[in-house]
Amino acid sequence: MEAILAWDGEPIALLDRWDHATEVVVVDATAGCGSPGAIRRFDARRRPLPARFFSLSSHAMGLGETIETARALGRLPASLIVYGIEGADFGFGAGLSPEVARSANRVVDRLSTVVPAR
Repeated sequence: MEAILAWDGEPIALLDRWDHATEVVVVDATAGCGSPGAIRRFDARRRPLPARFFSLSSHAMGLGETIETARALGRLPASLIVYGIEGADFGFGAGLSPEVARSANRVVDRLSTVVPAR
């Protein structure tokens, strides 16, 4: 069963969300490592996320720490792919810049070939 979940809560809660999933794809913002809208793909099952890409977080525990906690607890899904999209403005209430919006749409297009519409 495929499911798409928009999540803006604490990343650590994702462990319960993906508990019985075999394939998980996470899309998150990156900061300070390239041009706004740059897309990076990581196989988080194979190795930890590079800290320099996911160091900015408004959460108590960021995505990288969440994934490593899941790894230590033996709770990683069989496949865990992370797409990072470089943000432009992380100010409170800032919307997506045109570059970031275009990149987000490209990632959605890529994923739509994997997860069929219902």
